[in-house]
Amino acid sequence: MTADNPYFLYPALWWRRLISWTSYPLVMITVMGGMLWVMQHRPEATAAAFGVGLVSVPLCVWLLERVQPHCADWHPSWTENVRTDITTLVINSLLAAVVSEPLRLALFALLGGYLAAHMPWSLWPHSWPLLPQFCLALLIADLGSYWYHRKMHEWPWGWRLHAVHHSSNRLYWLNAPRFHYLDITFYGLSGTLPLVLLGASPECFLLVALFSASHGYFQHANYRVHLGPLNYIFSMAELHRWHHSKDVTLANHNYGNNTIVWDWVFGSFFWPRDRVQQSSDIGTGDVELPLTYWGLFLAPLRWPGSARETPEVD
Repeated sequence: MTADNPYFLYPALWWRRLISWTSYPLVMITVMGGMLWVMQHRPEATAAAFGVGLVSVPLCVWLLERVQPHCADWHPSWTENVRTDITTLVINSLLAAVVSEPLRLALFALLGGYLAAHMPWSLWPHSWPLLPQFCLALLIADLGSYWYHRKMHEWPWGWRLHAVHHSSNRLYWLNAPRFHYLDITFYGLSGTLPLVLLGASPECFLLVALFSASHGYFQHANYRVHLGPLNYIFSMAELHRWHHSKDVTLANHNYGNNTIVWDWVFGSFFWPRDRVQQSSDIGTGDVELPLTYWGLFLAPLRWPGSARETPEVD
């Protein structure tokens, strides 16, 4: 170590570097490890542990964005970002609780009952420990959501719905739940339906739901993060920021919801480590969408431009 080394001259930089490398794995291991422990040793507290995870992770990400933001231009404004994102989160959550979740549970109950009555064996490895069951469930759920997500970019009418998620010109933690209600409903169904067909346990559904919600806040976070080799496993911010590019040839990559495995398999992985993404490169690109919740909700029917061109990506 020499005096011309900036980390020697400014020891505080060590802490920033440590945060950028360890914050995501430490938070996710703590939250998911705690949830697994509660399920196995205190099952009566599962709902409480799930709620604690849902609240604590966005709080951690919000603090990280203030400790070391990735891009100062992406700090959200109340008028253009925060108000719309909070409204979207609240209304979509209420609609899910009243409409889509009861319908989905009823559908899954009927489908599960039919499969149980007509299949003499179970396709799900219930005898495995819960951790490997969760890892398998995460990969299978991501396979369904990968193809749904990809087609929403490639089909013109699908893009009309999904463009709501890309409508913000700034990336920060509260962008994660900015979805059109129909889009997020079908998105969730695409990931959970394969698990229902395979007969996964309720514990697996809860673990996948908690991981997806927690990971989503990190995935869209505006803080300086470096995951190194973990970027070949998880679809995190360093990769997902390119997915939000205005340039279609860049955005039509990295569709993975939680993992990046299926992007590897199907040729859509993209990590240009020799390039710097410009802060102004975020958004839909082809059209300017409204800034309000109801404007975005009606945008697919009042499409303000032509269908997005979606060229094939090598």
